[in-house]
Amino acid sequence: MRNVAAGGDVIDARWRLVAQRGEGTFGTLWVADDEKFAGRQVAVKFLKPEFVDVPEIARRFDNEAHALGILRHENIVAVLDRGKWQGVLYIVMEYVEGTTLADHIADAQESGALTLPTAAAIFDQICSGVAVAHRLPDVGPIVHRDLKPENVMLASDVHGRMRVKILDFGIAQLGNRRG
Repeated sequence: MRNVAAGGDVIDARWRLVAQRGEGTFGTLWVADDEKFAGRQVAVKFLKPEFVDVPEIARRFDNEAHALGILRHENIVAVLDRGKWQGVLYIVMEYVEGTTLADHIADAQESGALTLPTAAAIFDQICSGVAVAHRLPDVGPIVHRDLKPENVMLASDVHGRMRVKILDFGIAQLGNRRG
């Protein structure tokens, strides 16, 4: 099966794909330039074409877009857009430049640099984001269900402080619904 996209493709006359950054079981992740806001990069996640006609997987992908679109918190990756391009579902999210918590832990174990205050700061930010997801009044709680170090990014904010971003709500439970 061919790739859904290639570098240089422009999605919905706005998102110019730059480079593929990752691939999971159900999707591929690209870095893209926002044609409307020069200099802004975004992440575009595509559902793999072989799953477009698998209703449960397409529904989960759409649920992820819905969950992230509702959530507004500094510790949860923000969704900017979603849609269908060439028959394939996609989600446009803020691009987070940094390292995964998994990589940070591995590096810190080698160097002995993970201090209790740093671990506590990371944990506090994860808890802050999760707490907001669990308290959504309109749709009910959003439960991540796949919170692990690989789905947490560590980046620097504009002041150089460490900022945690929770990613990948692909198997989240939304309210009382399953999916």
